[in-house]
Amino acid sequence: MHIADVTHFVKPATPMDDEAKGRGTTVYLVDKRIDMLPMMLGTDLCSLVGGRDRYAVSVLWVSGTPLVKTDVCRR
Repeated sequence: MHIADVTHFVKPATPMDDEAKGRGTTVYLVDKRIDMLPMMLGTDLCSLVGGRDRYAVSVLWVSGTPLVKTDVCRR
């Protein structure tokens, strides 16, 4: 599972951080979307796109096996 890590672009205690906290997530409706972040970040720089390096938090697991090791990697 991969989740975009927006912390490179959204600094703590800024107006953008406060607004994003209030929204919590991007909401997808049938006819529109309500973005957590400004469009340039949400649809481009922070969007996970195949074949392009992006900041992300990833969790990899094998279903049905016990958890034996956890690691945090930051590149």
